[in-house]
Amino acid sequence: MWKNIGIGVLAVLAFVVCVMLGDGVSHANYPPPAGMDPADMESIRTHMGEVPTGAFLLMMAGQVLGAIAAGWIVGRFTGSGVVM
Repeated sequence: MWKNIGIGVLAVLAFVVCVMLGDGVSHANYPPPAGMDPADMESIRTHMGEVPTGAFLLMMAGQVLGAIAAGWIVGRFTGSGVVM
């Protein structure tokens, strides 16, 4: 039981790391527009139209890679799935 809990925690951590990397790369390549206040929701709504599609694609890539990594970890270490 504890082994499966540990594997689950490891999978979640792998997902979080991949998402954070995707977000970090996205923010490094596409910084927020000048004048946007991240603490003000209205300012965020106003500037969302200025965010390039590439920024969203990088963030989505991090989430997809995180899901793949988490699934691979669970399948690999529990022996309950097909592992490449």
